[in-house]
Amino acid sequence: MAELETPDTTFDFAGILKILKKWRKQLLITGLVALAGAFIFTRPFFMPDYFESTAVIYPSNIAPFSMESPTETMLQIVMSEDIKDQLISDFDLYKHYNINPKSPTHRKEIYEQLNGNISIGRTAYESINIIVADQSPDTAKLMVDSIVKHLDTKVETLHALKTAEVVKMYEKELELKSKEIDSLENKARIYAKDYNIVDFNGQIKEVTRAYYRKKGDPELKQTYDNFRTMGIDAMDVKEQLMRKYSFYAETKNKYEQALRDYQKIFTHTHIVTQPVAAETKSFPHRTVIMVVFTLSVLFFALLVIFWIENYRKNIAPRLAEID
Repeated sequence: MAELETPDTTFDFAGILKILKKWRKQLLITGLVALAGAFIFTRPFFMPDYFESTAVIYPSNIAPFSMESPTETMLQIVMSEDIKDQLISDFDLYKHYNINPKSPTHRKEIYEQLNGNISIGRTAYESINIIVADQSPDTAKLMVDSIVKHLDTKVETLHALKTAEVVKMYEKELELKSKEIDSLENKARIYAKDYNIVDFNGQIKEVTRAYYRKKGDPELKQTYDNFRTMGIDAMDVKEQLMRKYSFYAETKNKYEQALRDYQKIFTHTHIVTQPVAAETKSFPHRTVIMVVFTLSVLFFALLVIFWIENYRKNIAPRLAEID
């Protein structure tokens, strides 16, 4: 049995032209069929037009969480399921996207559709780019408006919750310090009423001088003894009161500022680029799809033709010799 030689699978330029000429009708028909098929399947019935609306926004009055920047915080919020659920409700998206709300996978389907039609990302300038695509240019624009509105509301809700916690914290501190001040003031009143100790540092010199001038006066002796035995405690109570008054005043200022922040209505989004209803479709690019599809089919057809020609030229004769 003769040993098979390695088939010659190379084609020179002249050979390629010869093959193309030989198969020109088949290639022409294949190209026309592919083009016609691409034309049909890129019609709006199969591949509807989509219009995009865009907004560019900057964060404003946003307190970042942890080590995040305000932009990163806003990005986390705008991509939350809460805002997506608001969109679903606002635009009746189950009906809009023809999704059965009773389907066991309805939430997965609606979120996948939303994620495919909404693009949200951070720009190089720390702003956020929001792009919504829809078959209706007006709906796309309104959905961008809705996202921005609900984003602002969501941030305001989080801001209110956070500042409310701060307000409650300062209220508790003020209540505690007020009780401590009341207790110290009661002690100070007892020292003043029962022992005549109103201002130890201011009174001690006069009491001591008077006591030594009139040593036989029992009332002066009692006052002097009161200052000697309880003066330090009375002075300590007064010093504690001064510190509590100062701390209370400082805490009250912080409380009032937190209360103003809680009651104030902030705007949390600064819109740099307002969304508009697109006048022309954004995709699909039908001409590009048709050209790429037709060229792909022709390329595949050429591979098949070269394989057939190689088979006829090299493989089939060898197989015949074997037989």
